[in-house]
Amino acid sequence: MFSFASTAALLAGVLSGTVVVVCPGPWQKELAPWVAKRTAEGHRVLVLRYRGEEAEELAGRIRPLLQRSGQAGYVLLVGDPSPQAAAGEHEPATPKGRREPGVPVFYRASRVVPGVKLIATDAPYGDLDRDGCPDVAVGRWSVTNTAELRAVVAKTLAAAPSDKLRNPGPEQLVFWAGHGGFGAVTDRVIQTCTRMVLAGELPPECPITLIPAQWRAGSSRGNRSGKIRPQSALRFWVYMGHGLPWALRPWPGREWEAASLLRAGSVAPRATLAVLFCCEAGMMDQGPACLAEQLLRHPQGPAAVLAGSRITMPYGMAVLGRGLLQHHFAGTSPQQENTLGRIFLAAQRRAFHREDNPQHDPTARIIDQAARWLNIHPHLKRERREHVWLFNLLGDPTLSLPRVPRMELQVPQQPTAGGLLVCRLRSPRPGRVTLELYPPLGEAVAAPQSGSDNPARASSSQGAGAEKTASDVVVFRRRCLFRRHLARKIAPDEVNAWVQVQTPLEGVRPGRYTLLLRVQGDQGQARGWTSVRVAPAEPAAATMAP
Repeated sequence: MFSFASTAALLAGVLSGTVVVVCPGPWQKELAPWVAKRTAEGHRVLVLRYRGEEAEELAGRIRPLLQRSGQAGYVLLVGDPSPQAAAGEHEPATPKGRREPGVPVFYRASRVVPGVKLIATDAPYGDLDRDGCPDVAVGRWSVTNTAELRAVVAKTLAAAPSDKLRNPGPEQLVFWAGHGGFGAVTDRVIQTCTRMVLAGELPPECPITLIPAQWRAGSSRGNRSGKIRPQSALRFWVYMGHGLPWALRPWPGREWEAASLLRAGSVAPRATLAVLFCCEAGMMDQGPACLAEQLLRHPQGPAAVLAGSRITMPYGMAVLGRGLLQHHFAGTSPQQENTLGRIFLAAQRRAFHREDNPQHDPTARIIDQAARWLNIHPHLKRERREHVWLFNLLGDPTLSLPRVPRMELQVPQQPTAGGLLVCRLRSPRPGRVTLELYPPLGEAVAAPQSGSDNPARASSSQGAGAEKTASDVVVFRRRCLFRRHLARKIAPDEVNAWVQVQTPLEGVRPGRYTLLLRVQGDQGQARGWTSVRVAPAEPAAATMAP
């Protein structure tokens, strides 16, 4: 049996714990399976007993343990931050009939978010240099008793990918876009920016399940088993729309609470990670359990939930959401950002420290210009920074996310239809090279087959306007125009060196496409993608008759 006493003795000689866990003493034995698993994975785990202190005093105990770890550290808080709720009134009581004191949150003043004076945030627990931005990843298991903690631990361990999983399949992104209601022009701008971010940051092989705003929770044919299964590939469930502390409001007059979202047969949100880009769904510090807490505590809910603790704004969420996509799908350092906490931390730091209208990032400039054009307010930097505080991770920051490392691609010359496509690549892994070509996002739409457990496996195609359907869930899955296994292979001595490959473009029309290259070998796979424009074929030169 796992012994916390022996672990404490072992960690007494460790310079600093990689993972600092703050947990009430009576609950610590429930952490045993999780601690054993993370220790076996190479993490150093230090469990601190919560003694009832305030947030700043508790952070003062944590910081010295992580000062020399830098961004290699993690903080996991175990406990509901709202201990003022009466035992048994909204939540199950502990076996002894009382609640343990909740691990508190920090509060930061808001100067941008309308109607908000104080933001509830866990970010300062990871802020080692006191500049307002976290330096280590922070997560929270917001539970109120040992039964809930036991369920969350079991669900987290079940959601972890298999140790033998070397080449995960295409990640799935389930996207539920609620109504905007900000006006026709504003809604159109938000939709355009959202589509641009999804098309630019996601690999073209990634299926996107689109749930219309009018979708009725629990009405879709999905996984009816009601069980959390180990993930062969990650599944992200993203909601973007209006919300309340206890429910989502995707359409005027409709509110979907946790019971509806978790109903058997619902496509939402059976996922590794649920991201709630809406107002107040993560308000974990006030009264009854908020929606994010209910989803986290439910055995059939997502393994982790990312949600805002107060009113949120479209621009701040767009920047943070794009950062999450960039650092998971496009990260070039898989050894440094291969956990949920590290990816969230990277997105937070990118949003907090970047300048307005960055010249090296055209998409970021467009998003910034759209925010100013909508005349929301002129303080974009303040909004970005306050959204770093607004969003909290309810889940295990050390949860491993299988990632395929991205390789660098260059297309030296613009190819022509019917001509030769020449590409240079630099792969972090050796193996055989496969080249794929895809049309832009939105030109190929697949409808899910009735009764299918996995909408991404749908094969029937509809027109480009299918995403406007009000009653059916649709799947954006770009049809691969061609897939070719090239004779060229990346040898072990060519890893991280520039290598040239080429293929003819017979039958390809002029236009813009997404080029994806994959390297597959004994050490796993790497992939890279880039946009390429195919020019019309040059007319043949006229010849003079003799």
